[in-house]
Amino acid sequence: MASLNLKITLPILAGVLLLAGFLGYLLARSPAREIVINRREEIVIDEGINNVEIANRTRASLVRIYGRRTQAAGVIVTSDGVIAVPAAALPSRDGLSAVLAEERVAPAKFLAEDEMTGLAFVQLEEKNLPVMRQGFSAELRAGERVLQIAPSTLPNGAEVSAALVKTPAYAVPSLTAIYNLAKPNAYLPLDPAPQKLGAVIVNRDGAMIGFVMQIGKETAVLRAEDYKSAVDRLLNKEQAKIFNVSYNILSPALAELSGLPKQYGILVKDASQALLPGDFVTTVDAVALSEKEDFQGVLLRKKARDTVKMQIFRGGVEKEVEITL
Repeated sequence: MASLNLKITLPILAGVLLLAGFLGYLLARSPAREIVINRREEIVIDEGINNVEIANRTRASLVRIYGRRTQAAGVIVTSDGVIAVPAAALPSRDGLSAVLAEERVAPAKFLAEDEMTGLAFVQLEEKNLPVMRQGFSAELRAGERVLQIAPSTLPNGAEVSAALVKTPAYAVPSLTAIYNLAKPNAYLPLDPAPQKLGAVIVNRDGAMIGFVMQIGKETAVLRAEDYKSAVDRLLNKEQAKIFNVSYNILSPALAELSGLPKQYGILVKDASQALLPGDFVTTVDAVALSEKEDFQGVLLRKKARDTVKMQIFRGGVEKEVEITL
């Protein structure tokens, strides 16, 4: 009896093993790219849904401004009605009106212009307006995907397009490029370059990380950090803390090539107050200069009439100088 059971069991076991081997062969022969395509499709669907949600949330903070010879896009700065728009898009500053996201029209009046950034501000007699969450351009990485969102003339609409970050939004170290404090030292480089003046640039979390401006005849994206500085100056009723200084920005390698200590810093070309041409500034108020902690950014966080201490190299000798803003 045991012999009979063994004879029956062995063929069944052999059949099971043969079937398993055949299935394994089929799986091994299946092209892997089908699985990859399915996964990519799922990611695109999820990303598209997220983009729609971000656009819907952002749209409520976007405003259209109209006036004599004026049609501009802007973004709500404060809940009590301050709106930021590119000054270049606001040639006429009288008889202004604003159209809010829900197609409600409100009178607007010109408030101020920040000459450093080229932002203009208008005021609405409104309360409890939605303000966008602020992000940081300095945190973006090359290749990161962002969205450009502008208000649309269609009811409850928005114009949305995607772009990629080309390089981090830092001032570029150079032996030839000369920077100063009168204008932003860097913008947010995107591909393709945004063309909608007054559009906001948002990251994947829906935070505002840039604002589309006109610089000369070109469009450029004002970094969120520079936008915030302009807003802070407006709310605090301050002017940009600018003194006469022009400079090269040097990386450690460029500093070494220039016969200077191998550190990040600025090489002064022309200046007033305590700085001299040829000074190499590496630290401002104990903050070591770097790509993220650039000379202009550190100074713009100070208040008017503040005294700052700078660590410099002059004629090969390290010393400290003080400058009153």
